[in-house]
Order: sequence, then structure tokens, then C-alpha cells
Amino acid sequence: MGRAIVIWGSQLSIDYHSALQADADAPLIMIESRSVSRKYKYHKQKLAFVLTAMREYADELRSSGRDVHYSTMDESDESWFATLKMICDKHGYDELMVMRHNDRTPQQKMEAWCQTNNIGLVITPNSLFLTSTSEFNEWAESQKRLQLEQFYRWQRERLDILMVGGKPTGGKWNYDAENRKPLPKDHKLPEISKPAASKHRKDVLQLIDTHFHDHPGEVDELWLPTSRVQARAWLAEFLEQRFAQFGDYEDAMRSGETFLYHSALSAVMNVGLLHAEEIVQAALKADVPLPAKEGFVRQIIGWREFMFGLYHYMPEDWKDSNFLQQHGQLPNWWWQLKDAPEPPLLDVLLRLNTYGYSHHIERLMVLGNYMLLADYSPQQVYDWFMTMYVDAYEWVMVPNIIGMSQFADGGIDNGGFATKPYISGSNYLQKMGRWWPSTQAAKDSQWTEMYWQFLARHEDKLKSNFRLRPLYTMLSKRR
Repeated sequence: MGRAIVIWGSQLSIDYHSALQADADAPLIMIESRSVSRKYKYHKQKLAFVLTAMREYADELRSSGRDVHYSTMDESDESWFATLKMICDKHGYDELMVMRHNDRTPQQKMEAWCQTNNIGLVITPNSLFLTSTSEFNEWAESQKRLQLEQFYRWQRERLDILMVGGKPTGGKWNYDAENRKPLPKDHKLPEISKPAASKHRKDVLQLIDTHFHDHPGEVDELWLPTSRVQARAWLAEFLEQRFAQFGDYEDAMRSGETFLYHSALSAVMNVGLLHAEEIVQAALKADVPLPAKEGFVRQIIGWREFMFGLYHYMPEDWKDSNFLQQHGQLPNWWWQLKDAPEPPLLDVLLRLNTYGYSHHIERLMVLGNYMLLADYSPQQVYDWFMTMYVDAYEWVMVPNIIGMSQFADGGIDNGGFATKPYISGSNYLQKMGRWWPSTQAAKDSQWTEMYWQFLARHEDKLKSNFRLRPLYTMLSKRR
């Protein structure tokens, strides 16, 4: 009898994996599973990315001398836990060690399964974030309201990042007001290098074609790094070629362009190929304007850590919130990623079909904005984002969709954290992305009409929001 370490597919870290550090000799178990891969009808880009990254990670572990039991989908059509049971029985493992999962659901299932099967379970702390759940909970309990800005300032002080003599570098906590410039009309964007194909790519694509051919999206475009070496090169290229202008154009959009000056690091971070600490330290050393540096660091130590902390702090039924009582069903064109009725939607969805990725403003102010205005069920919206995005996991999508994008928890006045719904008419979209042929065309679009109808429809619940009062004054003049 003996012990083995189970490696989750979203924890592909070596230097920061607490279970690997706790036991340097135990054999490792990694499992590909059709049942896990079908929990949602995942975009083919996500399946290709995660499965390839898992195989690359297993290769790296073996090259370092670790013993890895790796079960591929082609070897077994059993469920994830049935495969785990077969491995434990075959090798006589009566104790498993895991690093605590990023998400609640898999962790709870693992604990219940071990108890049912009389297998010991050692859980090491999750070390893939800068802020432990206990640290976040202690901060949250000290707050009257859970506000991102206050958390971010606490993080800056606690981690001593961009601080001088106890004060923020440059004299300001954030430069968000300077991070909202649209791209100049003829602005040339930098080229982004694509990684070399993994030796596993051909086999993984064949597996997807065999078992997941009916899943959405295309997988022809190879763009995501799938190893630690590639992920570090991806980070280095961003810091050298795009970081300096990230601050200026953080919120900008352009038809046909997916990446602009964004790092597109979320997917590699969310499976553990890169850690927040190494990204932040590299960013701090870069010679770029302070607004760019602060804006990027804020996304990592502020927003990302805030999402993780909130997810574990809030009650599990948070996901079921529906403050505005929205129950609309997403039309088929959302799932088919084509035939959308408005220019911004169609452009973003066609690129989402190719990459399984959009930057944060497109997600929030194009996709999420329209979904909220259309009164879709927030739970359907959550399922859609979980399905379509390469970087989507429970811990980040519950707070991001329920708490932020769809305002389903009612915001800060009802125990949430958003100060207002993230909605806009066509004016903002036209300013930041020139989606319509002219300003007048934008004004006359369906989007504008949906915006005012939404405000009128939900006036009883939203008119008391202090940030929406000017809009309701405008609405009353339109009547």
C-alpha cells in the first residue's frame, strides 16, 4: 500500500504546486476523462489546449524523474473517478494527496469519493494564488462592503507592490481614467507570434474529432502556449512588444482584431503554467509607463485575486441569483457563434469561434452587455461562458458573470460587489470600437432601443442606484 499525488488538469504548476513540494517522491496520477470533458460542451480550442498542456506537463514531470500514471481518453472510456479507482487498485494506493482544487465542486466530489472508498486523503493548501482564502476572508470580514478598489489597495500594501514609503508609486492608487483610449483610425497593431505545435497536437486533434466533433468552435488556429517554456516566451513577448501601450488601449476594440495590446495570459494562468507571482515580478521590472504597469498589475493582484476570494467567500447558492428576474433563453445563434443581429456581436462571435477567447471589454461591454439588456437567464449566460471560453472555470465565472456582468446578485446594495449594472447603449461601443458606419447609425441601432427599454423595464429595482440616477432623468425626458 502507498500514497500517490493526484494532479488536476487546472493545476499544471511545478514550482508552485504545494503537493509536489510536500512529497518529492510519491508517484503522480493524471487522468483524461470524457465525462469531465463533456460537463459542458466545451469549445474545441479549450479541449485542445488543456489536453495538450496536460500531456506536456506529464512529459516535464517524467523528465525530472517523477513517476507518472497518465491515463488518456483512448485508454479508457470510464469516468474520471472510475479510472482513479482502477489506478489505485492496480498499484495499491490507499492514500491520495491533492492540492486543494481551485473550484469547490471537484474538491467536494474528491473528498466524498475518498470517504466512500476508504482511501485516505491529504489536502495541501492551494498555492496558485497570491491570497489564500483565509486571508481574503479575514479582509472581507473587516469590510462593510466588498469593494474591488479597497481590496486592491489592501493588496498593494500587503504585498508591497508599487509602493514607496507607504504610499502608492506616482501618488495615485490607479490610473484607470487613463486606460480608456480608443485606437486611432489608422493605428498599426503589433504582430503576435504563435507557438510551435506540440508533439501531442496531432493525437489530441484526432481525439477531439473522434469524441467531440459536435462541440462548438474551430481548432485550426494554434495560438495558445501549452508548455511552461512556451508560456514564458509568450509573457516575454507581451512585455517587450505590447506592454508599453497596454495602458492606453486596455479598453479599446477593433473589428477583426482579438488581441490588440492584451497579454492573453488568462488561460495559461488558469491552468497553472504561469503563476501570478512570476508575472507580476516580470511586469514590475519592465521599462514601461506607470499607467500601463499599474493597470496590468491591478488585473493580476486586484481583479483576479478578488474573483477567487469572492468565489470562496460567498455562499454556494450565489450562482442561482436572479435579482432582476430574467428568464430569457439564449437563441441558437449564440451557441452556433454566427448570425448575430448586431455588428459588434457578429464580429466578436466569429472571432470567438476561431480562438475561444475575447479580451475583457468585449466580454463585458459587448457580449455581457447585450445579454443583460436582452433579459437572458443569468444561469444560461453563465453556462454559455463556461462553454465557450478557454480560460473559463467555476471560480472565475461565478463572480464574473453572476456578480459583475449580469448583475444577478443585485450589486453592492444587496450583498454583492458591483456598484451598477455594466450596461451601455451604442454610444460607448461606437467610441471604443467604431462598430457602425457612423455615429448616427449607432444611435439608430437596435442596441440603443434595447438599452432604454431595459432601463424602463427594470426601473422599480434600478432607479434607486445612485450611479443610474442621471440615466433615469434622461429616460423621463424621452417619455
